[in-house]
Amino acid sequence: MIDIARVRDLIDAIWNRDDLDAIDQLFGENFVSHNPQNPIEGPDGFRAWYHEVKKWSPDFHINLHETVVQDDLVATRWTASGTDSGPFRSMTPTGKHYVVTGMTLSKFSDGKIVESWVNMDDLGLLQQLGVVPELIT
Repeated sequence: MIDIARVRDLIDAIWNRDDLDAIDQLFGENFVSHNPQNPIEGPDGFRAWYHEVKKWSPDFHINLHETVVQDDLVATRWTASGTDSGPFRSMTPTGKHYVVTGMTLSKFSDGKIVESWVNMDDLGLLQQLGVVPELIT
């Protein structure tokens, strides 16, 4: 059985309290993220992603909302926020604050995440940062 309170606490520990030891407690050695824009493999791959995000947005914060558990799968709706204050891939910093919504589906084995699929409002994020113009005025 998945201890969802523990999982939520570990996610909070990583992103909101910068506790990188929680990464090894949450992700299995063979972890794979199936996000096409950002494939990640293993806890070390997640750790590298964490550092990339925090370099881009040192005040990055995540709020977890609803969580649904079925068998070995956990679906979570979340909101992330922060300030675009560092370089991120090919984008230059804008200094703008953002709030972005998303959902993650995670597959667990032996109490750790072994696979995940992330869907977030990338377009909305880019519009808030002024990288992509608003489509509706």
